[in-house]
Amino acid sequence: GIIAGLLAKKYDAIIASMTITPERQRAVDFVGPYYHAGRTIVVKDDSSITSLDDLKDVVVGVTLGDAHDKWARARGNLKVRAYKGLPEMLVDLDAGRIDAIVMDSVPVLVAVKETGQKVRIITPPQSDGGIEGMGIALRKNNPELKAALQGALADMLADGTYEKISMQWIGKDIR
Repeated sequence: GIIAGLLAKKYDAIIASMTITPERQRAVDFVGPYYHAGRTIVVKDDSSITSLDDLKDVVVGVTLGDAHDKWARARGNLKVRAYKGLPEMLVDLDAGRIDAIVMDSVPVLVAVKETGQKVRIITPPQSDGGIEGMGIALRKNNPELKAALQGALADMLADGTYEKISMQWIGKDIR
């Protein structure tokens, strides 16, 4: 997985909408959170799925190994298909090979803005997904890199750069 690659020194950081969880914090250090997002259900515009209650006995696409993959499998009433990333899920959603996508809201908002794909976004209640912080994962014991990244993030938040970028590319403030 992606954390294994970080620990094997294939790269120095993971900036990939990674939820900061206690389990992950045992393996890696985090900078941030650099944004907050919640679970989102994405369906075709003409789908009969209109709420979380309708999400049963359907095929859902998730990103392999992420928090939503675990959530979907734990529900027990979904057929889960794991993917490497969102582009493949959007293709399969459009083709009818999956009925819904379950993932963080921000990457979906960006992708849909870029592609113009006709989808409907269903936001589950806070009690069933909540808003979580996404962090930049680093190998443990790398205080210089952690301090540099945390400082750069703090500067962007303080001077308004972060909000400007967020509004330009996502259409909302995701801090």
